[in-house]
Amino acid sequence: MSEETAHERPYIHLLAGQDPAEVLCTTPAALRAVVERLGADAVNTRPGPGKWSVRELLCHIADCEVAWAWRLRQTYGADKPLLQPFDQDPWARAYDGVQYTTETALSTFTALRTWNLALIETFSEADKARLANHPEIGDLSLWHIVEIAAGHDLHHRKALDKL
Repeated sequence: MSEETAHERPYIHLLAGQDPAEVLCTTPAALRAVVERLGADAVNTRPGPGKWSVRELLCHIADCEVAWAWRLRQTYGADKPLLQPFDQDPWARAYDGVQYTTETALSTFTALRTWNLALIETFSEADKARLANHPEIGDLSLWHIVEIAAGHDLHHRKALDKL
């Protein structure tokens, strides 16, 4: 994939032929396995300055699932909606809050992912081709959004697997 295409369709190249729906299905258990393997102390330790702890990364992944949920439904239900970009850093300021626990992040993510997968399973081929516009990326099909979400999962799973 060219650098230009990677920018236009971020994370999709990480799928390397994998079924995006399967990646989305397996991510909740993969994340839980990382947490169980590392233990409570390790998930709260930042690996370096400016780096997120595993708990903070799980909060980010849960936040992204909120965004994916909205983008999927916008594109599924409207004619070529404009998708709102977001900056992850302002959202991450909240991760120091006492309610942003590892378990809350995992359970929020898992519930939203289950709900998103239920929607994805209903997509017809015509649905998958529905278009939305992202101001930073351009036109995306509904299935591209699914692929980007799955590639985003793989991006973070790869990093977590190295811990």
